[in-house]
Amino acid sequence: MLNVHRGTIVAIAMTLALGFACSKGGKGISGNAAQPTILASLPKTTGYAMGFSFTKLYGTKIWERLLPKVIEKNKEEFAEMKELCAIDPTHDFERLVMVGDEGFDHDKTLLFVQGKIDEEKVNKCITALAQKKGKKVDIKKDGKITEYASDENKFYSGWAAPNIAVVSPSDKGKDYLSEVLAGKTHAKDNAAFSAMLAKADTDATMWGAVVAPKDGPGAAMFANMGGTEKPAAGYMTLVFTKDLDANMGVRFPTEAGAKDLTDKVNKQADALKAQPFIGDYIKSLQVSAAQTDAVLKLHLTEQQIDSLMALLESNLGGMLGGMGDMGTGDDDDDVPQPAALPVQGLPTTPGQ
Repeated sequence: MLNVHRGTIVAIAMTLALGFACSKGGKGISGNAAQPTILASLPKTTGYAMGFSFTKLYGTKIWERLLPKVIEKNKEEFAEMKELCAIDPTHDFERLVMVGDEGFDHDKTLLFVQGKIDEEKVNKCITALAQKKGKKVDIKKDGKITEYASDENKFYSGWAAPNIAVVSPSDKGKDYLSEVLAGKTHAKDNAAFSAMLAKADTDATMWGAVVAPKDGPGAAMFANMGGTEKPAAGYMTLVFTKDLDANMGVRFPTEAGAKDLTDKVNKQADALKAQPFIGDYIKSLQVSAAQTDAVLKLHLTEQQIDSLMALLESNLGGMLGGMGDMGTGDDDDDVPQPAALPVQGLPTTPGQ
């Protein structure tokens, strides 16, 4: 679980993002109270944000059915965190928000991690886990920024609140993290991103907002989406209780672009709905154009979720168990990268 080159906080945060938590219910000490703190910390240059609420997931079927198997396959790592860090990975994390700048620059990726944690506890945890692995981590505080360095690499963290860590997984991310923690700019002054953030329910189980970058790798990714027009932005909300409700929107420069994508997706969906297996799961799919937005809505019943869980249990057990090795790969393997969250599953080639 630990290679210390990216740091334990990153391993913890991304482990959680992939589902390494399981609980029978209950909220953390601060529940959703710190969500405004995280959103207020986003800088004007924010180009995308994706949030997970673990308190909303605890006790749901996806945790109860899938993740006990993950815990069983990673008992040693979980036990070490409880013993050496006084951190229980199955209860002590509440929220994760991953954000990046307008150009999807890897060195400007940040992770906000909220839970029953504080700076002293995290520093002790990193030191203890490193010693357990026979490694050494140098921890240096410079103003609001803490540097964690080992023979392999280094990363940086700061705190937006006593229980909200802000992590830069890049060894070149110190300056950007310092700018963000200084709070001199705010995402509310970024009209394009704020419009997408307002469309997403940031108190939901999972949410996302993104603005298409003007250049760089991210721009090329968006150029292959949609149809006659390239998408300009998007948003997503996923609410998961017994049922699942997904709401996604893709914004275009003109109404024609939204209508074009809507027509293409509806045509594809009609064909898929006629298929025996997948048709049952997308029969509730609704795709419509609302001015310059192509809006997708999907509802899955508790029975449909049960069926999907059974399928995942039989096919993904090995993969989920393997996540326990996170943090031990090459330098760039465990670095979170921006994804086109609002438009997954849509045509990837114009005219498709």
